[in-house]
Amino acid sequence: MPPNVVVSPRLRHWARRAAGEGADVLAAPGFRALMIAHAVCVGGYWLFLTTALTELSSSGTAQSSRLTALLTFPLVALSPFAGLAVDRLGPRRTLLASYSGGAAVLAGLSRVDSVGGLYVGAVALSAVIALMRPSVFGLLSRTVHPGHIGAGNALLTAAGEGSIVLGPLVASALIARSGNTAAFGAGAAAYGVGAVLLLRVPSPRPLARAAVTGWRGRAAELAAGARSLAADDPTRRTVVCLLALFGFIGALFTLEPHLLSDEIGARRGSLGVVYAAAGLGSCLSALYAARRPPRLRPVPHIGLSLALVGAGTAAYSTATSLTQAVFWNFVIGACFGQTLPPAFSLIQRRTPGAVIGRAMAAAIILQQASLGAVALLVGEVLTGGVRARVLGTGVAVVIVGVAVFLTSRGRDDPAPPAGSPDAGGVEQQPAVVPELAPAP
Repeated sequence: MPPNVVVSPRLRHWARRAAGEGADVLAAPGFRALMIAHAVCVGGYWLFLTTALTELSSSGTAQSSRLTALLTFPLVALSPFAGLAVDRLGPRRTLLASYSGGAAVLAGLSRVDSVGGLYVGAVALSAVIALMRPSVFGLLSRTVHPGHIGAGNALLTAAGEGSIVLGPLVASALIARSGNTAAFGAGAAAYGVGAVLLLRVPSPRPLARAAVTGWRGRAAELAAGARSLAADDPTRRTVVCLLALFGFIGALFTLEPHLLSDEIGARRGSLGVVYAAAGLGSCLSALYAARRPPRLRPVPHIGLSLALVGAGTAAYSTATSLTQAVFWNFVIGACFGQTLPPAFSLIQRRTPGAVIGRAMAAAIILQQASLGAVALLVGEVLTGGVRARVLGTGVAVVIVGVAVFLTSRGRDDPAPPAGSPDAGGVEQQPAVVPELAPAP
């Protein structure tokens, strides 16, 4: 704001009150550029996903489940190396490579007109995204103050979910007017814009400088992130919630296009409207979460929010019109926005900074393995109607959420690990990371 513009103290007070905890996060250098770049690229991904699922909606559930599973396999296989790249090279460099690669893949997909080519492009795009996800979380934890990680995660989630409002709607409009080529081309442009915006984000120094030798040392280096997740009880419970949450996503990616077209009788392109409703609910919910101070013990809240996601999914299985489908997706999205940001924030806050990239990569591997496995399960293994399978998914998620809530409520969390933001760890450049040093 120009210095000669006078702002009323009362107006400034109400602005800060509206922003809540997110006000200080937005003031961090580079965070706004990171948030906008993330939102633009998430929109580009949903342009691809909506277009691909719409293209396959005329086939059986097997085609959709195969596409969903193919999107997960590169993430599972490549995420350990992506996490190591984040820790070794720095999150900004790897994120820039990811955004540039996404633009190239989607530009190539705009020239493809076969299902086989679509599958190949999906695998390539997923390989690029394997770099993106741990990079975003690693860059966030290096960009904002440790006490504001929760608000930063909520704002990033809100920005990404806001893109889910626009991305599917734009995809549906482009499919109706110009076909798949225009939709994939718009996705490529979105990734290119994200790469340009990322150039405005400061590049932090890498944290990991481990001197490892031999295959055992290198294997231990890759596994350091997974060990950090398994060593902390609140983190383990949170990972269980993420497994259930992403399994739910895999089921809906597989079943929802057919629920809309076969059971509800919605017209072609309605999938984008339903996704937009879910994105809007999640965006508003995450914005509300960004205003709130971080919870001292977030695991019970995460479990309860997950149970509400499952309850909304069970109710969604009874929808008989597009209006009802839009309503229940909005409700599910609102519960989703209360589950994902605090879950990621807890992992980031209780993970030593030197292995944050590999820890987030390990979490992503588990999430995507759950997503792909459930997608194949509900699409190619389970029998019965689409509504019954959506209902079963919702009930399973409710059971996991309630179990986590009941087993974590009233328990004292252990002390946070050394070197994590919650333990007061500071970001320094160690010569050798102790937990990664080779055995004598």
